Amino acid sequence: MPSPVSIVAVSYNTPELVLQLVRSLRQYYSHPIHIVDGSDPAPLAVLREGLAGIPELYLHAQGHNIHHGPGMAWAIQNLPLTEQVLFIDSDIAVL
Repeated sequence: MPSPVSIVAVSYNTPELVLQLVRSLRQYYSHPIHIVDGSDPAPLAVLREGLAGIPELYLHAQGHNIHHGPGMAWAIQNLPLTEQVLFIDSDIAVL
């Protein structure tokens, strides 16, 4: 059986978009999802609350706007990702 695909998204101050992404992904896929987030405290609190209890969901709060490129590099260097990784933008929904 092939290893699962890890999913990584980088976000900043857009909790509603991230929640839409995660909920739409979870309708079809159970792969691990990593959110590398650089949000300010208020949007981060909304994100934490909305993501609470979702299985295989990992929120990696950075405490500053890490930006997309550095956020993806941070994920590659620091997360226990599977051999195959899907980097996905945080402003999409899976249909």
